[in-house]
Amino acid sequence: MKLMVLLLSALFFLPLNALAQTSNTQILLVYENTRFKNNLIEEMKSLLENGGITVTVAQHSRRGVKVSDAEDYDAIFVTNSGVNSEIRPWIIKWIETINNDNVLLHTTQTRSWEPEIDGVTSASNNSEVPALAQDYVKRLKDLFHQSLKEENTDDEEVAEEEYITDSDTSEN
Repeated sequence: MKLMVLLLSALFFLPLNALAQTSNTQILLVYENTRFKNNLIEEMKSLLENGGITVTVAQHSRRGVKVSDAEDYDAIFVTNSGVNSEIRPWIIKWIETINNDNVLLHTTQTRSWEPEIDGVTSASNNSEVPALAQDYVKRLKDLFHQSLKEENTDDEEVAEEEYITDSDTSEN
């Protein structure tokens, strides 16, 4: 009995971060090498890792995005330096080819291409990095959690259909 009380006490006082670190959540952060984006990605990486999330960071350039396993990530954040309010062509191409719907694109205002993904904009102001990083991390987590809810709903619907099918066949 004392052992059980001790174990329950230990679990009660464990920080939530320790529990979160058992998670297998993986986030990909993709950025273009600028001072503002370096600072933003470092801040986001720190926030995510402190929350027990595994983070991979990759750069992009006119040679493209060198990430081949984008579908393996629970969510992806891409920061893009838009020229003339356009998303970089290699970013458009990469996003269109990856098999991952949990993408948050950070860019300037777009004129000609409406992403079929979530998008956010901001000025490149280094003094705003901490607040922006917190906002974008929250949005990434919301994207991931929303997709989990949708997957669970889909699983429940399939299980219900299987139950109905099984019930129908067992009555005959």
